[in-house]
Amino acid sequence: MVGDNGEEGVVDKGKNVVESSTTGSTLSKSRKRGRAPPSDDSALTDLFDQLKEIAVALKEINRGLVDYTGLYSEVMAMVADGYSEDMLATAFDHLYENKKAARGFLAKNAKLRKLWMDSFLFTHL
Repeated sequence: MVGDNGEEGVVDKGKNVVESSTTGSTLSKSRKRGRAPPSDDSALTDLFDQLKEIAVALKEINRGLVDYTGLYSEVMAMVADGYSEDMLATAFDHLYENKKAARGFLAKNAKLRKLWMDSFLFTHL
């Protein structure tokens, strides 16, 4: 069926669909996204590494048992950072009583452990 303006109407499941004879056969080109510059790739890689580190820490926190012998060794090894054995023993006692804090402490890297220790000793001594 041809309409007044030269367009052909096609019946599709009881509905009239109008196709223009000028646009029916042309396909639009798809737009491709360009790759991010290399500087963005390194930023994404850094972000990925940080997220991976967080995921590992969360897995450690959610583990069931705490290795208190290992915890004691890790805490007492911080004597090399200038803490006294008395201060470290107080921190260990706190971690021993608080299972979640102990797992969190063990999951942290050395820099974050030092920050935790400074904060703990500042508020508890």
